[in-house]
Amino acid sequence: MRETVTSIRAAVLIPIRVVPEVGLVMTMIRRTVGGTHSGQMAFPGGRHDHVRDRSLLDTALRESAEEVGLDAGHVEIIGALPERRTLSSQFVVTPFVARIPEPYSFIPEAHEVARIIDAPLADFRDPSRRVDYEWEYGERIVRVPSVRIEGEIVWGLSLAIIDDLLASRLAPSG
Repeated sequence: MRETVTSIRAAVLIPIRVVPEVGLVMTMIRRTVGGTHSGQMAFPGGRHDHVRDRSLLDTALRESAEEVGLDAGHVEIIGALPERRTLSSQFVVTPFVARIPEPYSFIPEAHEVARIIDAPLADFRDPSRRVDYEWEYGERIVRVPSVRIEGEIVWGLSLAIIDDLLASRLAPSG
């Protein structure tokens, strides 16, 4: 008999702003150690709550407010990217792309966010920035593409979402 895997719905927000002399940057977080996706680079977001959230966009906005203090009133939604499934945890994630004002003062939620990083979009467009990252999956080592930003490694679902953004009509120019 085949085992059924239950998917968990989730949503993330890709906050983008124009930083003088840097250009377009995405706000990313490094999750604290101990939770789901522990220590990984990600976008603000999380699990859909059927009680509090009317939609996945509501989830992305609520989680962004909780994790980094992003006020939904300062968010201009550009659109949504295709949903993606995580490999290890079976989350089905819907990413939303948004413009936010510059400057913006983020407030990290200490139990969930270890660090907030401005990740320049240009760094992800540059093929020379791509390197292989070795990830332990089960009992084997898997080499996956990654990009290093401010000493952090962006790989996996986060990098796939960024690649989807860069290939989409939603990728801001400038």
